[in-house]
Formats: sequence, C-alpha cells, structure tokens
Amino acid sequence: MKNSILLVICVAALTRPEPAHAENAVSNGSFEADTAGWVGCFTTEATGQKKVKTFVSWEAEEGAGNTRGCLRANLQFEDQPVSFHNSGMITTLVKEFPKDAILKIVFSAKWVSGSKFLNVTRAWGGGKCGVVEMTPSWEEYDVEIAMQVEGKDIVFCTVPNKNATNIGVDGEFLLDDVSVEIKPPGK
Repeated sequence: MKNSILLVICVAALTRPEPAHAENAVSNGSFEADTAGWVGCFTTEATGQKKVKTFVSWEAEEGAGNTRGCLRANLQFEDQPVSFHNSGMITTLVKEFPKDAILKIVFSAKWVSGSKFLNVTRAWGGGKCGVVEMTPSWEEYDVEIAMQVEGKDIVFCTVPNKNATNIGVDGEFLLDDVSVEIKPPGK
C-alpha cells in the first residue's frame, strides 16, 4: 500500500504542468548575430536645435553570459539637455502593449563611458521610467514600468542621475539579453 501511494505521488509530481513563461516581446534581445530590430533614434526638440548622434554597433564575443554578441550604443548629444523619451536606443516590440499595462524589462548592461545611469521607458512619452546605475562589468537589471498609453517602442538612454526626469546626456554602454514581458492591466 505504501508503495502504491508513493507511486501515485511521484506520477502526480511528474505530470504537474510547468508554469507558463511569458512571451518575450523583444524580437532580438540576445544579439546573437546582429542588432536587427534596434535603431539609434535621431531626434530634435520643438525648437529644432537639439540633436543626438547615436552610434550602434554589434560586438562579437563581448556579450553577457553565454551569448555570442551584444549591442554597443554610443549616445552623443550636440545640445544638452535633450528629451530622453525620443533619444537613444529604440526597439519596436513584436506586439503592442495596451494602455495601463506594466512592462517588466530585464536586461544585462555594462557601462563603457560617459553617464553611468541608464533610463528605460516608452519612446515618445506616455509612460513611467526606470533608471539603473550601470557598472563596468556585466550586471543584470530589471525595471517595471507603468504605461499610460498603448504603444510598441522602448527606449534606452543615458541620463545624468537616478532622478533624471526628461534629460539625456552623453554615454556609451553595452546591452544584452533584453527581455520585455507585457503584463496586461489589472494583472
């Protein structure tokens, strides 16, 4: 009898379904071969005077963990400050997030030069933001951001400090293993 009960418990444990993993809304977050799906956004303010130069390159064998590559971003602002909502490294997600969704963004980053503070938010405004302080070695970071309007674009931009509220500054960093989970409103 004991063996039968033990067998039933073991079979039940083996057949229990694994929890569902959320789909990654980033199409190329591991940069295994290139930077497809990521662009440096060149923007101007309403005055037309403030501009940013974004240099993007793929770095082979520099990635975090066991990946084959990563993205190198070098942001150079001609005039400062500049709105970070419109400037920096932008990716378009594979699906749109609804208004009032929460985005859970997990990524690895490594500071190279300039500002050590990396802001992550919705491009073109309409959402909260998360700021992390990068180190000179690979670290994993995660932020949760409340969206106020629907959209598909996420921007990574260097900012002057952890409390920056709409200011982009020069900075160079490496980015890898980017994952975005969209949590619908009310979840």
